[in-house]
Amino acid sequence: MTRETRWKRRDRGSFVLLLGLGAAGFGTWWLLDHTRLEELAEPDTKASADYFVDGLELTAMTPDGKPKHVLRAEHLSHYDADERTELAAPHLTIFGEDTPPWEIKAASGSVSGKGDRVRLNGRVEIERAESAAARPIRVITSDLDIYPDAEYAETTRHVEASSRSDWVRADGAKVWFAVPVRIQLLSRVRGFHAVE
Repeated sequence: MTRETRWKRRDRGSFVLLLGLGAAGFGTWWLLDHTRLEELAEPDTKASADYFVDGLELTAMTPDGKPKHVLRAEHLSHYDADERTELAAPHLTIFGEDTPPWEIKAASGSVSGKGDRVRLNGRVEIERAESAAARPIRVITSDLDIYPDAEYAETTRHVEASSRSDWVRADGAKVWFAVPVRIQLLSRVRGFHAVE
């Protein structure tokens, strides 16, 4: 075998090797790109809302036709994959018999799949105005679970409640909104009561 033949065989082998590496690189690039396109084409059921509502106002009535509570939100998004309902700027009003309504607001929230629990996320403000039959009450807390039909709410987070010059602070609370109003403070309770 001549020297020239050996060089040709060596060049041909290098060329085949380079061609094989190039084909493997192209195949890898095509597979990754093709997979990425398929992922983009498939809808993500968890991230896609199946319906949404702007300017929501939902009223639940008592058996005698009076409003029991009203849920308002700037925006509602429902996700069918996990029966999740997200709320933007939720505002829940719970009506009392002979007292002003409770007004409960947060920046965001969600409604359980059964619709029996409203979860308010982040800072939550609860207020009831003063009347002849009731003192004013203002409560600041966070991450509050409300059960509107039971007129009950609970949180494990820090709570600050005030009424006129009285105030109380605690970690965690349970609140019953129906008359007689009850608030159970769970731990690290501190407060001040002004004698009138």
